[in-house]
Order: sequence, then C-alpha cells, then structure tokens
Amino acid sequence: MDVAIIGLAQSGKTTVFNALTKGHGAPTGGGGPGGEMHVGVVKVPDPRLAILEDMYHPQKVVNAEITYWDLPGAEDPTKSQGIGGRHKNILQSADAFLVVVRTFTDPSVHNPTGGVDAGRDVSAMLDELAFSDLEVMDRAVERQDDAVKKAKPAERQALARHLDAVKKAKTALEAGVPLRRQELSPSEAEFLAAYQLLT
Repeated sequence: MDVAIIGLAQSGKTTVFNALTKGHGAPTGGGGPGGEMHVGVVKVPDPRLAILEDMYHPQKVVNAEITYWDLPGAEDPTKSQGIGGRHKNILQSADAFLVVVRTFTDPSVHNPTGGVDAGRDVSAMLDELAFSDLEVMDRAVERQDDAVKKAKPAERQALARHLDAVKKAKTALEAGVPLRRQELSPSEAEFLAAYQLLT
C-alpha cells in the first residue's frame, strides 16, 4: 500500500513521516519546489502470520508493507501552486492520502500561513487536488471533443459517452464537488478511472 503524506509547509508532515517510519525514511533526491521528498517502507506487524506459519510451515513469511511518501509542502495556502511532474505521479499512484495540518503553535517553527487554522489548511490542500483534476479534465474535454468530431460513425457513440462523462466530471469539479462525491454510473466511473484523478 502506498500512502502520500501531503500538507502545507511547516505543518508537521515530516514529523508524522518520521514517527510512522521510526526515522528510517530516506530522501529521494531532487524534491523540487518546497523541499526534498522522503520515502519510507514499513512492515505491518500481524500476529496472525505466526499462527499461520505454525500451521502451514511456509518457506517464507512476508509481512504486508506500507510505503509512505513525504512530499514537499505548499508554501502559501492562498495561492494555487499546481501539482505537477513527479509529485503528481506519486499522488496518482497512491492508495491513500494522509493530510497533515498544523494545529500547534511554536514560535521556533516558522508558520508561513501566519496563524493556525486547520480548516483553512485542509481546504487549501483539497483545493489543490481539485485544481489538478480540473486541469486534467480541461485537456480531456478538448481531446475527446476532437476525437468525437474525427471519429467514424460506428465509433462516435462510445466516444460521445466518454465525452459526456468527462464534461459531467468537469462541471461538478467547477462547482466544488470532488470526484469521490459525484454520482457517477459504473460506465462513467470506468471512463474516468483512466485519468487517475486525485479527488
């Protein structure tokens, strides 16, 4: 399982990452704007494995693993900085997001937002994810619209359904509804899965 840890700069993401990985994370190099990325793999203890090992005597016992990615934090929650490149690829492949928000005051730790407001910070992070999805949907509408216009009559109906699904998702995202809260038919969800949307 891959978990991407996201949050604003100085929110405590790396502290949470270090607690989860017991300090065994490693920098990945070249994190880009906002700092360096870290990755850590943790084996999940499961006492049931010992029971199964006693029963079946396998040659090898493999614990489940969780890979944590500590991504650089966004500096300013009032400005969309966009999610792109390597960070976006990691977010798209993640099984879950762990959103860390600052709820502590400490004069020795700079607070780029000027004050503690967990609700604002969560909204800022979720808005970044939605903005990223909206960029993807904008490009998808253009491509699908062109594909429908150039398609042979036999292919046009399927492509038109795909275009409708993309437009529906885009309209809802523009209205502030993340993909996970949209009411989609199974075929619409299948069309949209190919885009690896973040919300």
